Amino acid sequence: MDEMTEIELDPQADEAAAGYELDSDLDGTMDTLAVDADGDGYSETAYYDSDADGAYDVVSVDGDGDMYADMSAIDADSDGDVDTVAEDTDGDSMVDAIADDTDGDGVLESLAADRDGDGLTEWFGTDTDGDGVADEEHTIDDPTATAEGGVHGGSETEWYQEQAIAGQCVPTSVAMIVSEHTGEWIDFEDAVATADDLELLAGGEDSPKGMWAQQAETLLEHYGVEAHVEHGDIEALSGHLDDGHGVIAIIDANEIWDMPDGASTNHALVVTGVDEEAGTVILNDPGQPDGGGIEVPIDQFMDAWSDGGNQMVVTDDPASGFDAPEHDEPFTDEPLTDAPDADELVLIDMAVSDGTTLGTDGPSDGLTFGGMAVSSTGS
Repeated sequence: MDEMTEIELDPQADEAAAGYELDSDLDGTMDTLAVDADGDGYSETAYYDSDADGAYDVVSVDGDGDMYADMSAIDADSDGDVDTVAEDTDGDSMVDAIADDTDGDGVLESLAADRDGDGLTEWFGTDTDGDGVADEEHTIDDPTATAEGGVHGGSETEWYQEQAIAGQCVPTSVAMIVSEHTGEWIDFEDAVATADDLELLAGGEDSPKGMWAQQAETLLEHYGVEAHVEHGDIEALSGHLDDGHGVIAIIDANEIWDMPDGASTNHALVVTGVDEEAGTVILNDPGQPDGGGIEVPIDQFMDAWSDGGNQMVVTDDPASGFDAPEHDEPFTDEPLTDAPDADELVLIDMAVSDGTTLGTDGPSDGLTFGGMAVSSTGS
């Protein structure tokens, strides 16, 4: 784990000399430095400036040459420090471990991983001292297990809004949460423009590329809704809904849009309910024209959510006028306490495959590097 936190956002002098610049999104601006350090004709390292501020905020490394990032580091708030480290630990081209700095203190304290390789995140940890080893951890025996706990949250279609174009899923989800929590309607276009004004929206208002989870937190707090980023299981999510907190989940939309499974996360949506008896999760999905109050099976949602280590943005306080429901306690699995060995603890995040690849002659069949919650519309 220590080697993961040592990833540098800026290339070394020899890398800069060996690399070449390219315009990954063809917008006329050079935004990527591709490095072929060993001269084999394949660029194994990519430095990417996602917000066009002149500083690299994503670095991805493909050590095994399979054209997918084995490890990515992300500076979500452009402060020069790594906020997220993501890793594909078993070489299957899928993100399976994640570490996030959720409070901006420079420590990647929130940890999540799929340690058994079944595609579902079942291990969660907290590293309070920043040594790369979890000080507190627990494992969920069955990440999709439910009990007779009733409905947590519910269908809240009155707050639903649909994004207009790709890249607006995060600000549109924020608009839904802010509207519910303040009782005052915030149009998604206002949230998109505000995110652009705050320099949170990569690509700008006219051609947005997406936002990180930490940037969703910043946008919520701009509107007066305090929030935080965390990783959790379905029980934690249900508990937040029981307490009236707003939840934005970062997911792989391919899993719920009946598309080929993606490598990691590419979309954000609002979770409004978990119906244990029906075995479904209730969503306000801004990427679908009729995405208000849609229900997907719990196991399908968990598969989509696990691709980003069960990452979610959660409001610190309940919505205005919220009354806590009375029903059975959710879920029955007792956490396990089998602490992993230090050399087994691997972490990752929402390193999204955005389809851009790097070869020695520019975009081609090369390294696919980390992206963000971008989302295309489901129409």
